[in-house]
Amino acid sequence: VYAFFHAKPEVEFGKDNTGKYLVYQCSNCGDKIRQGMKGGDRGSTGNLREHVKRCWGEDALAAVNDTSLEKARVAVRQFKKTKQTTLTVVINTIQSWFKTFSTRPPKKEKIRVVTARWVAESARPFLIVRDRGYRWLQKEGRPNHYVPSNQTVARDLKKLYAASKKRLTAELKEYGYLIPVELDCWTSPNHHAFMSVMVKILRKGKDGTEKPTSLLLDFIELPRSHS
Repeated sequence: VYAFFHAKPEVEFGKDNTGKYLVYQCSNCGDKIRQGMKGGDRGSTGNLREHVKRCWGEDALAAVNDTSLEKARVAVRQFKKTKQTTLTVVINTIQSWFKTFSTRPPKKEKIRVVTARWVAESARPFLIVRDRGYRWLQKEGRPNHYVPSNQTVARDLKKLYAASKKRLTAELKEYGYLIPVELDCWTSPNHHAFMSVMVKILRKGKDGTEKPTSLLLDFIELPRSHS
């Protein structure tokens, strides 16, 4: 935790002219945080940690817990007030045997969201979370690690779909141009006919430039072949 503060703290003296607090200055916001030198809170890092959580984020604090003070200081100096994920990546890179993953276990809610997105984007069945190999990979060495049930994944996926649909509806209502609609019909190798309904709009990227974007509005199974 000391990596987020200037290396040399000030000493605040008490009425008896002896050192009472070490005062550390945050290298990001400049706030000064006290650390007791006497009594039960002597050497306690509680105040320092609480400040880092507010100023830098919990992920950054968790990342430095797994590295040395010297290496953590290098990362903090390079990336003052960067995104928490970026800071985590930098610290993990210095450690060399990590890649880009946070050292902090994900919370239950995040596991549910990521699992639902993975199942949807990779076209995986809901029952994959009950697969013996998958469960071994998730729980080996950490038997209490949370794995959502297939029913939970199904419910979460429906919720994500509803939220995405609502967000897309609002975006298209506010779109200031005519929206072209594209229909595409085809027959699958097992003789099922389908039709997709898509629109194309211009979306602003992170750099501010507009780029053509295709959005799928619906995917319909037809009663018979379109040809």
